[in-house]
Amino acid sequence: NIVEGVLGGYGTPLMGPLPPGSGIESPALPDPATRIETARLILDEAGWDYEEGAGWEKDGTVMPTITIRTSSVAELKLIAAAVQADWEALGVPVEVELYEPGSLTQEVIRPRDYEALLFGEVIGRDRDLYAFWHSGQRKDPGLNIAVYANETVDALLSRIRTESDEEAKRADLARVSGLIAEDYPAAFTHAPDFLYAVPQDVRGIVLPQIAAPADRFATVATWHRYTEFVWPLLVSSK
Repeated sequence: NIVEGVLGGYGTPLMGPLPPGSGIESPALPDPATRIETARLILDEAGWDYEEGAGWEKDGTVMPTITIRTSSVAELKLIAAAVQADWEALGVPVEVELYEPGSLTQEVIRPRDYEALLFGEVIGRDRDLYAFWHSGQRKDPGLNIAVYANETVDALLSRIRTESDEEAKRADLARVSGLIAEDYPAAFTHAPDFLYAVPQDVRGIVLPQIAAPADRFATVATWHRYTEFVWPLLVSSK
């Protein structure tokens, strides 16, 4: 819904903390056609009852309005509206509060002052998830904004940082991804595509995995517009 409806297809739906291109298979996505029905079943199993016009109620308490706080950046505003529409289709009342990026960081994220936060994480090519998911990073200035804690994940994240064997590191990362997805401390949505327009006459552009905008220049030394024929006898064979 978000990737197609908001991003025009330029993104990848996610169910885990690692983006595509990380070498780690993402946990399976739920069926989008039945996501609302599945969510209703989860609420039913948790003891909530839904009445048309009254909303969800449990033990005499009506489900309160959930406030989503996010940045006033255009993309996040549209995504927040899509999330709001889905939750309201489920019967959950939702409000969206928008903040300037600096205000969101200082007034909302740093003091952990939110019921629901729509925010993004930038995962580098080193695939280091420590800052985002280790329990020691739950308080400011840590970046564990989900306030997530799992002792097994903590141990794995610490070991990954010192692991020199790439296969062992990949196995630990896959386990971390699966455990986080299973615990579901955050509702992962998508990894956006980076889109760059380049002149048609520029050749040799090969993009690596893009973790930050500057990564698009990683192979700039091979970019060219013109080539020149050189006789083979003039080219060194070394």
